[in-house]
Amino acid sequence: MNKENHKIETVVSGYAMSEDVILRSKVHWWVNEDMDKLRTVSLANLRSLKIKLKEPINVFIEKKSSEIIINCLDLDLYGVGDTDQEAIKDLSESIEELYFILKKEGNSRLGPHMLNIWNFMKDIFIETNAVKSKRGRKSL
Repeated sequence: MNKENHKIETVVSGYAMSEDVILRSKVHWWVNEDMDKLRTVSLANLRSLKIKLKEPINVFIEKKSSEIIINCLDLDLYGVGDTDQEAIKDLSESIEELYFILKKEGNSRLGPHMLNIWNFMKDIFIETNAVKSKRGRKSL
């Protein structure tokens, strides 16, 4: 990989990432011949009652055949659905699940890659005390 590609990939991810993650994102960008099907958006709300974002995260939305794939390179997660909203919901649920799994495991039990993801998550997420009320609204 030449320096120019590495620089582009690091900027695309938004964070210094391990070489293998950068290589995977490189494949995603350069193998995809239909760039018009790939969009980048900032996700600011997970619609979760348990965690919320302190700042938006960048995700890539791609249409493949009849499904939408939303990829979050910073967390090494993706969501899939028939619509953008279904894919975002799937990704959000995966993010929430990963957050609490990594929190439960603790720093001493995580490998280097998962420890980097956990440290990133601790920086951008905060836990909430919201619960769903009988009317379907969240309350504190």
